[in-house]
Amino acid sequence: EKHIMEATDLGLDYKSLDDLKAVNRDKKVIKKINKSYDKLLASASIIRQVPRLLGPQLSRMGKFPLAIRATESLVDKVEQYKRNVKFALKFKAGA
Repeated sequence: EKHIMEATDLGLDYKSLDDLKAVNRDKKVIKKINKSYDKLLASASIIRQVPRLLGPQLSRMGKFPLAIRATESLVDKVEQYKRNVKFALKFKAGA
């Protein structure tokens, strides 16, 4: 696939569809994947197969893969997510 070639050129880790099929909903492997990466990206063509292959664990952990369309560049997506900052604001009522 195009995105696998781009990931290889960028030196990014990637998992093919066959690799995901080998996971077979193993919770320990999915937790390991979850802890290893800040963001998960998937080609739009396989994004619907990801929950079927990995089960609901990724979405429970808040790490559901983000889709990359065939027309989008992987380099641009990675740079965009590097610039994003996620933070949580706690509000205490009555303080």
